[in-house]
Amino acid sequence: MAKIEITKTELVWPGKYNEYGLLHEPSRVNLPFQVIERIGESRATKESQ
Repeated sequence: MAKIEITKTELVWPGKYNEYGLLHEPSRVNLPFQVIERIGESRATKESQ
């Protein structure tokens, strides 16, 4: 395995670099958009009616 010179702090995990020390691009995953919360009327508007 090639020696990597550390010049700054970085997050490293298995598979981030290939056996030659070059950055390995992760495969992109397309995730569907998901609505978690829908905001309608404000609480102040509901209480004033």
